[in-house]
Amino acid sequence: MRVPKSARSESNSPDTPGHTAGHISLLDPSASVLVAGDAINGSSGGVVGPNPDFSEDHTQALATVAGLVGYGFETIYFGHGEPVMSGGSALVTQLLRDY
Repeated sequence: MRVPKSARSESNSPDTPGHTAGHISLLDPSASVLVAGDAINGSSGGVVGPNPDFSEDHTQALATVAGLVGYGFETIYFGHGEPVMSGGSALVTQLLRDY
């Protein structure tokens, strides 16, 4: 389901294209939670980047990872993989460094 941009706040649902053109994530700054959807994935207690086999635009998907670094969050829920319950922003920053 697409949520019209006029009905959402950029700070609460940042655009995270790459997996699909209209992909968004959900951010709750007060709870320090990011619902990443398919922008990034969980693996073995950490974070892995977008899979090129499942990205409409892998270059954009990687740019999305860089954009997530600007948000502060501890917890991440993914479309795939176990959630990260603490240190989420640091793990995304490290993921970006590893690319």
